[in-house]
Amino acid sequence: MVRAGWNRWYAVILMGIAGWFSVGICAQESAIPPGLQQAFQSGQVDGLAGLLPDQGRIHLAIPVLGINPGTYSKDQAMALLRNLFRRYRPISFTAEANPGAVKGQWVVAEASSGRRHRVAVYISLEERSRRAIITSIRGG
Repeated sequence: MVRAGWNRWYAVILMGIAGWFSVGICAQESAIPPGLQQAFQSGQVDGLAGLLPDQGRIHLAIPVLGINPGTYSKDQAMALLRNLFRRYRPISFTAEANPGAVKGQWVVAEASSGRRHRVAVYISLEERSRRAIITSIRGG
């Protein structure tokens, strides 16, 4: 009888430890990478350079703001985003982190006319070499 009681407590303790570790892992995976929010709030694309893959391609698709769907190298993606941030001035960016993704609402104004656009942005992330890498940016 005493032995069964200890086994239950042992199981409860192990479940608690496992839960504590999984909460820590989820919290790390669901964090917004440094530089991402700042880039979308300030319009300075350089903060995204460390988050784009050096090798491979990134999928971009923000047709409402002039970026046609396609896969691009890091240099091509940076050029497209620089051009985008030149044409549209950020008003606000609010984001919510989820494991493997960041969902956000981006409000921008056209530099030439001041006309505002609200764009839902979905940024997919993948962990590579213990750092978050953007694999796609979609918006509409």
